[in-house]
Amino acid sequence: MRYSHSFRSPTLADLYANPLFGGNPALKPEESSDYETGFQWKYRKILAQSTFFLNHRTHEIGFDPNLTDAAHPFGRNNNFGKTERVGLENFIESWIRPWLRARVSQTYMEAVFKSNTADGLQISGDHIPMVPGIGGPQAFWPSRQKIRFKFRYGCRLQTSAYQ
Repeated sequence: MRYSHSFRSPTLADLYANPLFGGNPALKPEESSDYETGFQWKYRKILAQSTFFLNHRTHEIGFDPNLTDAAHPFGRNNNFGKTERVGLENFIESWIRPWLRARVSQTYMEAVFKSNTADGLQISGDHIPMVPGIGGPQAFWPSRQKIRFKFRYGCRLQTSAYQ
């Protein structure tokens, strides 16, 4: 089991991005409390792992298309109050040959707003846009090499009224 508390300061791109698409010099740093627990199983040439995670964030930075004015006709970056991500990561890995490993992994995640925006927009309970709900890479690589061949997929099962 693991717990961490972290923060992320707004980047220069978050603060001073393209004027039409959103810099916002008034952004606050994000804060996050993260919980994680899981298990690992190994038998001969097979390794499997499953991890449950929960992230509580405050002041998450994201693009808000509803925050428009004369200088930002398409929206701008904003702090989103409280958000939550909960999910499960799984993978299984096998040594096919002494020099070749294969891995298949999958992540399921629900990412939702837990509070409304400062301007009163009702978004609590909506899914956070542009965060895939299901995804994962598959990879094959030589055991002693740094080269990996990855195949990724990602999709969203539900859409949000906020999108």
